[in-house]
Amino acid sequence: MHITFGLFVNYRTRVVRRVARALARLRIIHFHHGALKRAETTGFPEGNVLIVAPHPDDEVFACGGLIAYKINAGEKVDVLFMTKGEMSYETENHSIVSQISETRFKTAYQALRLLGVDERNIHWFNYKDKGIPDESASDFSRCAQAIADKILELGPDLLFVPHLHDFHQDHINTNKLVTEAYKNNPSLRCVAVYCYSVYMLYNLLLKDVFRRHDGELKKIDISEQIDMKKEAIRAYMMPKIKINGQEMSAAGNLSSAFMSNFEKPYELYFKL
Repeated sequence: MHITFGLFVNYRTRVVRRVARALARLRIIHFHHGALKRAETTGFPEGNVLIVAPHPDDEVFACGGLIAYKINAGEKVDVLFMTKGEMSYETENHSIVSQISETRFKTAYQALRLLGVDERNIHWFNYKDKGIPDESASDFSRCAQAIADKILELGPDLLFVPHLHDFHQDHINTNKLVTEAYKNNPSLRCVAVYCYSVYMLYNLLLKDVFRRHDGELKKIDISEQIDMKKEAIRAYMMPKIKINGQEMSAAGNLSSAFMSNFEKPYELYFKL
């Protein structure tokens, strides 16, 4: 009886997960064929930019076209990395984690150089990958204030951060930290906030399936910048490390379906 009940629970869990994935996929399809189809293509917002990226490559995946345009227009682009992305593979092998960290750190400079970003405009907070503080962490408020201080120091007109529904916990926590920074620092409110998606338009948490996407959707034409963006993405994907004797991209094992989201001649942002 105990075994039978255990099998039933496992079966039910698998069914729930499948239903959740199906609902998330339908929600994404609805977005692509609904809101996205109706969205008018707009021009780039004016002003200097700060992009807050949880991991090296998020800034290029989500904002590569924007970065290339801004640099070409003579505007300033700063990038603040929260982590070095060392957990692109689930492993407890410290040597592999160290290799990934070093590789992704170096690659960030190479990829952003291709888009024209000066290395002096690249900044690091060095939190652990999958360890960006959430609201329950003792250092959450301190980290939020550090972000506020960095924004004030760099003085951008536009701030780009991951969307609250962007699936990966580091992305969600980064959004919450920026929200906290704005709540406690009224002087930041002159900086316009745009949210970007890396995972949200490919996957969703079940709790986000029926939630509204915060912000006004902006669809920006990057057809003139797409080749530069693809080159920067390749720079991230090319470096290899050995895992169990097999050469793997240091950026992670990312599917072609996932990567196809970043080959389109437009980028999507949600203006708060």
